[in-house]
Amino acid sequence: MMNYEYNHKRYDNFGVISISIREYGGAYTDRQPCPFPRQLPGARALFSPHNHESTEVLYIREGTLRALINDSLLELRAGDSLIVNPYDTHSGWLLPGESVRYDCLMIGLAAFRPVPGSSLIAKLISDVTNGTRRFSPVLRGGSTAGDEFGRIFTGLREAHGAYLTSGTAGSEGRIFSGIYGLLSVLAEHIDEAAAPSDHDLVFIRDVTKYIDAHYAEELAADDVGNALGYGHRNFYRLFRQNFCCTFSAYLREYRINRAAQEFRDSEEPISHIARAVGFNDYSYFSRCFRQYTGVAPAAYFRNWTK
Repeated sequence: MMNYEYNHKRYDNFGVISISIREYGGAYTDRQPCPFPRQLPGARALFSPHNHESTEVLYIREGTLRALINDSLLELRAGDSLIVNPYDTHSGWLLPGESVRYDCLMIGLAAFRPVPGSSLIAKLISDVTNGTRRFSPVLRGGSTAGDEFGRIFTGLREAHGAYLTSGTAGSEGRIFSGIYGLLSVLAEHIDEAAAPSDHDLVFIRDVTKYIDAHYAEELAADDVGNALGYGHRNFYRLFRQNFCCTFSAYLREYRINRAAQEFRDSEEPISHIARAVGFNDYSYFSRCFRQYTGVAPAAYFRNWTK
């Protein structure tokens, strides 16, 4: 499975406090047909495979969500919480007849590391952001921990809404209280069975941030390697080890996903969209788009004039 870094500042303007909460949802019939994972024949994507530096929490309000995290399949229902550790590749899927409504919390955990840095919660945050410890991926509704987590999450969502409306010190304080409340539950649910990741999180972070900034330009593996100080052979080895694919395959699919995410409702001609994400050849863009999404660009974008 491919890995993606979506810069969540595009979706979640953190502002002063490094969190964002938004409500999402959808039904199977709303989603475009697309290549589905082998574990879920006939499924349609609610959100495409991607990864990011932030810790993410999905709290299911209604319905059913099928989530893939690093190729592990999880089924989530109302009251369940999905926890996505930094740089875990994750995607969401619906089967025929299914729909879901959920809240998505993005947390820049490093901003909540307390002072002094020697505290236990500071060490936990450092370990999770460095990939040496991992939160368990699911807390089930109906369990003591899952229900407590859901209660704290709901309070945090309300505090976040109040903060966006009024920006008072009280609402800001409730946000911090909510984050540490969630962490207090998660700290008791570390995935001890998960072996330390053999992925180089520094390499992944640096490469994905560079691609995010330069994907629309002429870009080759050696350009990225040279910019980040890696030799040719070492960069290719590390890229395949950490992204499980070639650089060119990653870049193609990354560009297609950027086009699909950012220009879904655009009135731009498709040829302009292709150039905006780094494809100078419209025919090649069209072939790649159909390959990765299962539909032609003209069927996907509202304005399909070349």
